[in-house]
Amino acid sequence: MPHELIQELHKIDSIAELKVILYVMRHTWGFQEFDQWKRITTEEFMHGRNGLDKGTGLTKQSVIAGLEKAIDHGFLLCKTIDRDKARIKKFYKLKLRQESDV
Repeated sequence: MPHELIQELHKIDSIAELKVILYVMRHTWGFQEFDQWKRITTEEFMHGRNGLDKGTGLTKQSVIAGLEKAIDHGFLLCKTIDRDKARIKKFYKLKLRQESDV
């Protein structure tokens, strides 16, 4: 668990925000992919990824709200590829404090 996350826990004000942060952490850090973007759909946040897990158990509305808060509070970064408006892809990764932020 990153020290930066523990030091900033006071910013997390909903279980949905905490669950989406931990879910991204599991699918990045959990696979030793520390600074890589990971494509995760809302459906995957809700129900899980390809039999690897069971997701967060959150509703679609809660996933969206949790992601917005996690991004606003500086825990997650989101990259969107929307060239094909019918198939918008979102990628997430943990936003860790850089040496220059200290």
